[in-house]
Amino acid sequence: RLAAMAGGIAPADQLFAAADENDDPARPHCVAVAARADMQHWLLWAQHHGLDPDIIVPAPLLLPEPQEGFERGVIGGEAVLRGADLALAGDLALPELVGDAVVRDVPAGQIDARAIAALDRPPLDLRQGDFAKRVRRSFDKRTMARIALWSALILLVSLSIALVGLAKRHFAASGLDAESLALARQVVPGANDLLQAEVEMDRRLAARGAGGYAFTAPVSGLLSAMQDVPGVSLTALSRDPDGMIRATLAAAKGDDINSVLLALQAAGFTITATPSQDPGGRMLADITVRS
Repeated sequence: RLAAMAGGIAPADQLFAAADENDDPARPHCVAVAARADMQHWLLWAQHHGLDPDIIVPAPLLLPEPQEGFERGVIGGEAVLRGADLALAGDLALPELVGDAVVRDVPAGQIDARAIAALDRPPLDLRQGDFAKRVRRSFDKRTMARIALWSALILLVSLSIALVGLAKRHFAASGLDAESLALARQVVPGANDLLQAEVEMDRRLAARGAGGYAFTAPVSGLLSAMQDVPGVSLTALSRDPDGMIRATLAAAKGDDINSVLLALQAAGFTITATPSQDPGGRMLADITVRS
């Protein structure tokens, strides 16, 4: 095909070449060359008339291949010639190219018969390469029904797997709750559920000042943070029933109080702070500290 385009009259980039489906290396290949503009014109003409041809066969190839000389016929109102190694159509089918060679006229009926046969086995199809017909996939109702059925089955299986996983986690959580309640009843014998056991255990810890309600840990952390900032003083200190420590810090500068708060956070305590100012101009901060 490259050699055929290289030997063409027009530049190679303006030409299009198509080859036959010859798989026998001993036989010569049949190559048709056409201008790209002509191919586009033919396809647009077909589209304008509501056609999208499956195959496009060069008209001269509808003539039988002669052993010698030329076969001549009229297709679509134009004379076409076919020789042993040459096929020409339209203005290129010139008598000068024939010379003294024998020319045999092919009857119209034979041409029609070969055209019909070319529908099943075209000698060469120009619809290849850049001009190949695009195949649009179509789905019938049965195919769509199968797709919908398989999609529903996949969705059902996925949902079933998710439900099984949720059920397993639920049973595992229930078993863990039962085990935790059994352990909690060793401390709170009258507990009927985990929430009740947790509330009772928190109450007992708060009464003892232990666990999450310990008094010494947050106060120790507060005093330790204040030691690094000499300009901060403690003006009030109290403890709520739930174990939260409340304190009021005072300093000449707000940055000093912020340093104490940052140190508490770095030590792992949970704090809140509400800034204010006393009549003397000192900066105050009402804070809460929890382990």
